[in-house]
Amino acid sequence: MKRVVIRLDDQDRHGAGCGCGLCNSNGKSYGAAIFDVSTCLYVAEIEHAIDGADPLDRIYGPSEEAALENAKRVCYGHGWKIEGPAH
Repeated sequence: MKRVVIRLDDQDRHGAGCGCGLCNSNGKSYGAAIFDVSTCLYVAEIEHAIDGADPLDRIYGPSEEAALENAKRVCYGHGWKIEGPAH
C-alpha cells in the first residue's frame, strides 16, 4: 500500500465567470499536492523527503478545505494511506 502526505501548495486564478467548480466566486482555486512517502521509515523524514519533490498529483478546490477533501477522496480511491494530518 502506498503511503502519502497531502500539503497545500498552490493557488491558481481562473477567469471571471468560470464555471469549472474548482474555483470560488473570485476565480481563486487552491491546490493540494499528494506526495509519496512510502520510502520514509520515520515521521521525521517526511518533510525532508517532500521538500522539492514532485507530487504524485495536485488536486484543486474552491477553498483550502475543499482542496484537502478532494485530495483525500483521490487517495482513498487509489487505496493509499494518508500519513499524518493533511495541511
